[in-house]
Amino acid sequence: MKKIKTILFITATIVYFSCNKNKSNVISVNADIKSSFNYQPGTYWIYRDSLTGNIDSFFVRKNMSEISYLNGSGIENTQIQISQYHILPYRVDTGTCIFIYQDDMFCITYPPTKIFSFPIDEIPLVNYPYEPVLSTCSGCMTSVDSGEMINVYDKYFINGVEYDSVAEVTHHNTIDQSYLGKPPYHYFDRYYICPKVGLIKICLNHPIDSLHSILEVEKYIIIK
Repeated sequence: MKKIKTILFITATIVYFSCNKNKSNVISVNADIKSSFNYQPGTYWIYRDSLTGNIDSFFVRKNMSEISYLNGSGIENTQIQISQYHILPYRVDTGTCIFIYQDDMFCITYPPTKIFSFPIDEIPLVNYPYEPVLSTCSGCMTSVDSGEMINVYDKYFINGVEYDSVAEVTHHNTIDQSYLGKPPYHYFDRYYICPKVGLIKICLNHPIDSLHSILEVEKYIIIK
C-alpha cells in the first residue's frame, strides 16, 4: 500500500492545479540540470550490453515542462519521454521510461514489468550539482528507494573513451507484493552519469524478471 500511496502522490504533484496560483512561490528546475540534461527530441544513445553483446537504442520522444500547483505553491516539472528499442539481435520496441526533473533532482520512472504491476521510481536518481547524500526538496516527489551516491570520478573510461565528472549511484529496493499474492520484488541498479552525455553506463539487476544487463554507451547525439 505504501507503494501505491507514493505513486498517487507523484501523480497528484504533477497534474493537480490549484486555483490559487502564487507565481512568486515556485520551485524551478535547477539551471544546472536544464543546462546539462534537458534533452530534446532528436537526442539518442546507442548502448551495447557487455553481458550479451545486444545493442539497444534510447531516444527522446517528448520533452514537456509545466508548473503544477498544490495549496498555492508551485513546482516546475520537466518530463522527458525516453523510448527503448532493441537493434540487435532483433528489432523490437521494448517500452518507455521517463526522466523527471524537479529542483536539483534528476529522477527516473520505469514502466511496470512482467512481474511488478506498478512503475519503478528512482527518486532522485541523482542530485545535480552532485551531492554526497541523495536528497529531495520540500514539496517535490518523495524518495521511494534507497538510492546512494557511491563516487564521483574526475575521469571515467568506457571502452577506451574518456568521460568527465562521472557520478556513480546505486538504487535498490525490495517491494512487498504479498497483498497481491506475489513474491517480493527486488532490484539493484547502478548508474554512471556524465553531465555532457547523460547515462553512460546502466547496470540493471532485477532477478525475479530475469533482467541482468550492463549497458555501456557507444554512440550518442545530444540535442538540448
